[in-house]
Amino acid sequence: MSSGELKRHEDLASRCTEDHWVVVGVVTGVHGVRGEVKIAPTGNRLERLGQLTNVTLALPSSKRVPSRVRSYRPYEGKSVGLVVFEGYADRTTAKSLIGAHVLIPPHQSPPLPEGEYYEWQLIGLRVTTTDGRDLGAVEEILRTGANDVYVTSQCLVPATAEVIKDIDLDSGTMLIEPLPGLLDDSAGS
Repeated sequence: MSSGELKRHEDLASRCTEDHWVVVGVVTGVHGVRGEVKIAPTGNRLERLGQLTNVTLALPSSKRVPSRVRSYRPYEGKSVGLVVFEGYADRTTAKSLIGAHVLIPPHQSPPLPEGEYYEWQLIGLRVTTTDGRDLGAVEEILRTGANDVYVTSQCLVPATAEVIKDIDLDSGTMLIEPLPGLLDDSAGS
């Protein structure tokens, strides 16, 4: 998948989470003649696709269709999974899924290891500094390669252990220790 396609999928992922959906993958092609489709996960854990049973497919036509996963297997040597959805038992019907986004409700998201969070969990968290300054809520997450960056109305917060001191999903807060130069004088006024 090209970086432009991935960016479009991440943009859709953001819109879908606002609609109370989490995009866990996108159908990128078909494989074989028995209805298998290639799914590129939106996260970095391909094995999570194998944990899905019931999903919603957001088709390229914008129609959303509930579907059941009949089978899953990793595609050896590739960063995609091979999935067969109920009702798509041959190559011809499976082709209609190319470009579809695989959605689940947030509460069905597989648990993450401690210290890792889904984007939908972080968007909206109130960011404060260790000295009590309110920096606004996380509005967006930028993927920079080295580390993510959380965007608030006041500043850009690098998602590193050096800066992020605590994330409390129950209270909806993120505590940070700003690096020198991270905040200008206007953020504190």
